[in-house]
Amino acid sequence: MIKQRMLNTKFWDDNYINRLEPIDKLLFLYFLTNSLSNWCGIYEISLQKMSFDTGVDLDTIKKTIDKFTSDKKIFYIDGYICVINFIKNQNINKNTEIAVKRELDAVPKDILLSLVKKVDPSEAFGSLPNDSEGLGRLYLTKLDLTKLICNFSDHQKIVTVIDIFKEINPTINFGHKTHRSSIMAMEEKLGFEEVVKIAKIAVAVQGQRYAPTITTPTELRNKMGALAVYIKKHQNEETKGIVL
Repeated sequence: MIKQRMLNTKFWDDNYINRLEPIDKLLFLYFLTNSLSNWCGIYEISLQKMSFDTGVDLDTIKKTIDKFTSDKKIFYIDGYICVINFIKNQNINKNTEIAVKRELDAVPKDILLSLVKKVDPSEAFGSLPNDSEGLGRLYLTKLDLTKLICNFSDHQKIVTVIDIFKEINPTINFGHKTHRSSIMAMEEKLGFEEVVKIAKIAVAVQGQRYAPTITTPTELRNKMGALAVYIKKHQNEETKGIVL
């Protein structure tokens, strides 16, 4: 499908662009306009395609990307180009706002997480025209990105706790909504590191005399009191210092 995009002519007046070498300018413009680029500025592309399209050798492309990365302008993360301030150089309207959100949903969450470890989410897409409607749309986009990142972080936490219980319950299902909500409820109350520690203890004491049967995060949440009593009566090196 043919894509048409209006590039802001002020691109050439940008102070950063003015300071670049000719090859750097070419590649920066290429990352904005190549056939795989999209409205959110985060897309998958190989180094080989970059070289084939531009005629620039691979070593020069890698060095230029390293420069852009050092300047926090463009990142190359696991095969994905991430252009910071991408929207600033585009002609934005309501339809393109929808496209930005749709394309963000398609970006792997680990790419987004890696990106915001390198640059603040509020800077990821630059600024829209200084009108209330435009700024409002940008604000929503930032919120969407932040929400995606938070969801990914929660996902990792859930996987970590579920994997602990797989040692004694191989059939435990990550998709179980009650287990997921139990993990997040405990995390909010106790903190994630404490939940992990307690989950490991619950698994370690299974089968021991008087230990409560706890084989899922939901049972852990519901039997926290019973586990606390057991820990208090059977203090050892594993349970030392745990207060439930």
